[in-house]
Amino acid sequence: MNKKKRNMILLAAALVILVIVYMAVMEMNRRSEEAADTSVALYSGQVSNITEVIIQNSDEASPFFHITKTDGQWSSQTDSSRELDSDKVSAELTDLTQLTADQMVVENAEDMSEYGLDTPVTTLTISDDTGTQVWYFGDKNSVTNQYYVYKEGETTVYTVSLNTYNIVISENEADLVVETETETETETEETESDTSSVTDETSEN
Repeated sequence: MNKKKRNMILLAAALVILVIVYMAVMEMNRRSEEAADTSVALYSGQVSNITEVIIQNSDEASPFFHITKTDGQWSSQTDSSRELDSDKVSAELTDLTQLTADQMVVENAEDMSEYGLDTPVTTLTISDDTGTQVWYFGDKNSVTNQYYVYKEGETTVYTVSLNTYNIVISENEADLVVETETETETETEETESDTSSVTDETSEN
């Protein structure tokens, strides 16, 4: 075997080894990512199928957020005078239904009181064409800054981030109302005023 042929064989063998190593590394990374991703979606339905959303704190007699959809139109159950913007509602619900639990704490909890879930601080209820899903939020873990949560009808306890919990309790029907012409004109005037101020400052400089 001449030297040129031997070198080609060695190069081919090296290439095969590199390919094998590359594939092994990719597989290890894939498994590592799967192992690291322990998040679980809270809601398992489609936003377009939702017909009712209720959010209530345990220290309040009535829900602070309660909207329903009838014949494609959303309405407030906490303040009938509010006219809700369907596009705003859809955008808000998209954010709400994409929330996830960070990780599972225990699969079959025997005592929900250990997590403050026997008397939850907040309840999130979402109804759609398949039924109703309810999530209960309990105590806050002072070490991880996460809240315990579980789904009605199940015994698995999860944790959600402080940010996720804040998104739930900060839902505000007032942000979903239809803008009146007066409000739109006011916003336009404020924008024009701000633009004019910037222009004047630029001219002076």
